[in-house]
Amino acid sequence: MGDMFDGTDHFDLQPGTSNKPLTAKFNPCSASTLNDGSIPYGSTLSTGTVVAHRGDDTTVNASTSIVGTVAFSSNRMTAYLSFTTGVPAGNYHLVFKPVCSLPGSALFYTGHFDYDRVFLGNR
Repeated sequence: MGDMFDGTDHFDLQPGTSNKPLTAKFNPCSASTLNDGSIPYGSTLSTGTVVAHRGDDTTVNASTSIVGTVAFSSNRMTAYLSFTTGVPAGNYHLVFKPVCSLPGSALFYTGHFDYDRVFLGNR
């Protein structure tokens, strides 16, 4: 299965990189009967999290090492990422987990969007 990057796109965090933004835009579906968006029709992004872990499925959790601030604006989530020596160099997977309010309901939608080609190290 792929990730949310287009084609062969990737994201590099090299020594000295600080607060490099990675933005994910979540378009709502165009109608309540269509599944043509990434979040439900009429919903608004309200909050969410970004988690990072080593790409080789080891137990290396890099969320607090790589991911700094996460900002929200106009159905966009921007994670500000930084190079660190606190975790081993290599490929990391980022998971954007947007939380959206559903109109006319007390329920919330939570999504899961993968960005698997984040490389930490000197390339």
